[in-house]
Amino acid sequence: VLETLARCFPVSENEKGYRMLPDYLRLLHSDGVTLEMADAILANVKANRWSAANVLLASDGTLLQKLDRNTLRFALQCSAATICGEEVV
Repeated sequence: VLETLARCFPVSENEKGYRMLPDYLRLLHSDGVTLEMADAILANVKANRWSAANVLLASDGTLLQKLDRNTLRFALQCSAATICGEEVV
């Protein structure tokens, strides 16, 4: 994604030689980032000569409690619903 953004926006280099997007632009990853995922994302960013300052990571509660069908031992699948008396699939 950073390479794609670099084709559309000006890129500069910081004092350590890593590439930087403009100050008004950052890449946000906010859907269930775990510590392991954060390590992998930042390692990839560094390996491709991008500054970690380009990336915003958010855990949305995943670090506190990861609730999914495995931790709850429950799963529900919906294949049809009735909305206002009309069945939709």
